[in-house]
Formats: sequence, C-alpha cells, structure tokens
Amino acid sequence: METKYKIKFAMNAVGSLDVDISKFLHSSVDNENYRQYIGYNSGNLVINEYFKRSIDNFEEVSEFIESDKVIFICANFLRPNCLKEWPAKFSTNFLKKTDKDIIVFGVGAQATLENMNVKEYAKLLDDDLIAYMHLLSDKTNIIGVRGEFTYDVCRAIGIKNVELIGCPTWFVNGYNQPEIVKKDWSNSLKPAFYACWEPYSSWHQDWHKKMLQESLSLFDPKFIIQSEFDFLPYHIFNTNCLSFLQNSNIDEYQKSLKYIHKYFDLTYWELLTNNKLRNLFKFFVDIDKWEKFIKTRDFTYGMRIHGSVVALKNGVPAIPVVSDSRILEMCELFKIPYIRVDKISSSDFNLQEIYEKSDFSDMNKIYLKLLENYISFLEKNGLKCKFEKTSIVRN
Repeated sequence: METKYKIKFAMNAVGSLDVDISKFLHSSVDNENYRQYIGYNSGNLVINEYFKRSIDNFEEVSEFIESDKVIFICANFLRPNCLKEWPAKFSTNFLKKTDKDIIVFGVGAQATLENMNVKEYAKLLDDDLIAYMHLLSDKTNIIGVRGEFTYDVCRAIGIKNVELIGCPTWFVNGYNQPEIVKKDWSNSLKPAFYACWEPYSSWHQDWHKKMLQESLSLFDPKFIIQSEFDFLPYHIFNTNCLSFLQNSNIDEYQKSLKYIHKYFDLTYWELLTNNKLRNLFKFFVDIDKWEKFIKTRDFTYGMRIHGSVVALKNGVPAIPVVSDSRILEMCELFKIPYIRVDKISSSDFNLQEIYEKSDFSDMNKIYLKLLENYISFLEKNGLKCKFEKTSIVRN
C-alpha cells in the first residue's frame, strides 16, 4: 500500500474542512468563529475544498513538524500592505530553517483596473513582502501563479521560477468537466446574482443598482452572498436576535437594513422575521449544498470569481463582473466571458444583451490544455492528481 504524504496547509484563510462548521446553523454565531472558519468570505472554502478534491494520496496534518510537504496557497498575497493584515514572522522563521518540500501556488496580485501597469504596481509592494516572496522562491521548485498580471509582477520583483497555472479551483473536475451550454434567453430563466456591495462603501454604484433590478425582474431570482453585510450570514442562520445583536456592528446593521428595505422591497418586519430574507438570499458554508443549489439555477453573474467557478464547474453558465486584476487575469486565462465594471453604466447595462453575447466556446476549447498544464505542475511538485489522462467527457 502506497504511503500517504502528510501535508500541512500554510497561510489558509480558513480552518480545516474537518472542523464542524455546523455551528453556523445554531443560534449563536460570533465574529471570531466567522473569521476563523471562512476568513469573512465563503469563497475561501472553495479554494481549499476544490484543491483537495484534485490531489490524491495525502493526509492533512495540523502541525508543520508532522508534515512531509507544506503547501502555501497565496491568493491575494502579492498586494500592498499585505503584511499588515497577515504577519509573516512565524512562517518566515519556519521557512529559513526547514528542509521540508515547499509547494507554492495560487499566488495572486491585486491591482485596481486603473493601476495594472506592472512596473508601477511592483513599486507599491513592501520591501518585506518582496523579501518574503524571494524566500518562498528559494525554498520551492516553482511558484504557480493565477494569471499573466501576477506572472509579470513576480518577474518584475526578481522572482524567476514562476509558472502560469491559474487558480487550482478551475481543475476540480479533471477530465470530467461539463461543456457549458446556455439556454435561450427568456424571462423564465432562474438567475443567481453574486452580490458584492455595501451601502457605505465605494461599491455602491448606480450600475450595481441596475444589476439588482434586472435580476429582480426575472423569475425566481436568488442572491448569493459570500461576505457582504456582516449581519446577513448571521441573520440568515441566526434565530436568536439578542445573541445576533450582541455580536454585530449596530451602525452597519442599520445601514444594511435600510439598503435592503429600499432596493429589495422588503418591509422591516419581513427583514426581522427572516422568512423572505432567507428565501431571497443564500449563504453557504457547505460546498456540497452550494453545488446542489447552483444546479437549480440557469445562469449566474456578479462580482465573485469563485462563486462563478462553483457554477461553471457544475455546468451552469456564469458571467463574472470584473472589478480588479485578480478576476480579470483569471477570466482572460480561462477564457471566461466577463463584464468590466469600468465599461458599464446604469444607462447601458442590459442583462439580456450581455447574456446573449456571452460566448463559452473558447473556454470549453482551452480547458484541456490548461488542465494538463496544471497536472504537470502538480507532478513537478511531487503531488499525485486524481485524474486519469483520458479524453474530456461532456455531459
């Protein structure tokens, strides 16, 4: 019997999937648990789970000392002020001393669409972060990055052993990726809108209101949230109002209530009693339930790239709304049809037109080439994938 590799996942935004996340379904949910288990964004669960589904013959361990291989999934790591949010002292000391196999992938830069000049962006990165990236580079065979912009930024700061592989979530189905085929447009289509807005931030734009209105005009619209309005995930799961309010920011809560009351035509009583809120909004901490739900939708669109990945991996057309370099470089690499926020306005946004123009043919065609590149990356790092090399199966 082949011995399993013992793997420690470093820099995860979320806790191990072995943790009992069912506590979110009970009456007491606090900020600390929310942050610990999903990193304030349930999309982080997708990164962990989908990667683990793609590799074989491993056992996850909780301590570095127990591991054979240490995996760094560095999504959004290559950005200004990163080390202020994520102190790297412990893993820096570990990296300097360790002789364990280090595997680094999913590295992503995070620039605004207006600031995608590689040389200028590289100047914004802290010296300590660049030094940390060089340490990772020295300790690993090759670094896997999420897109061309990140690849170019790595090269600009002197990191040469980089390879363009995309996000590992894209390859969860291996050779069994279904072809994405759209239904003909009609008002009976059932959409899911991946929301990403806050009434008190710059996300609140006229075009976003228009997207909400377009969704609400269709049959049985649903809104999937991953981190928006800190109160919403709690409110959807939480029936103990006192416990909820004790763990909430009341000012933000009131602003959120006003926003939803206005734009979703829900009364305050309906919001407080939760019934219509829970029917309209969906929030998932269970990937299997997320996938089961998304298969009931005819298409999705919105600002969450990993929410779009969940849809596309389950055969559901998805049109991401691109707001920064992370989403843009992934869409361009994988050939996912997308909308740029700087190219749309409330006056010309037409969901039917965008849906009908979206073309998934290039995405379907390039998948096999990208998959085999990803498998090659795993093999170079001594990881065994679960996929047998066969022709693509179309469902």
